[in-house]
Amino acid sequence: MNNEDIFYAQYLVGSNNKLVCGVDTAIKALRPNARYDLSVSGGNFNFTRWEDETDTKPPTKKEIMEELEYQNKFIEHWQYFVDRAANYPDIVVIVNNLWEAIDSGEIPGKGTKFYQSIKEVNEKFPKPEGEPPVRPTHEE
Repeated sequence: MNNEDIFYAQYLVGSNNKLVCGVDTAIKALRPNARYDLSVSGGNFNFTRWEDETDTKPPTKKEIMEELEYQNKFIEHWQYFVDRAANYPDIVVIVNNLWEAIDSGEIPGKGTKFYQSIKEVNEKFPKPEGEPPVRPTHEE
């Protein structure tokens, strides 16, 4: 996960370290500076209030649905990363294990506590196969 993906994931982090998405997260990702009120009825989106300091227009239903589809794919691909981050040992423990391995001459390798503590989490939350999804582009 690169910095851009980590930044994007901030729109999707819900409770219990799970990534979640919905119409609201799609709109926030598309128009991060906007403040709005939205009415959804019968599959139609109606912005009853729209304020955006960058003067962008509200996203279309098509944009929102494409973003929502992307977010679902993003979650499917990247949830393992969030699960790993939530389950790795505390950073102080990791650094201490690394220090002890270096100090004892083991230099981080497969036999160290450092390696094992990371390996256990990585095996519990395996990285999915394939490439991550590509976010759709929208012309305004």
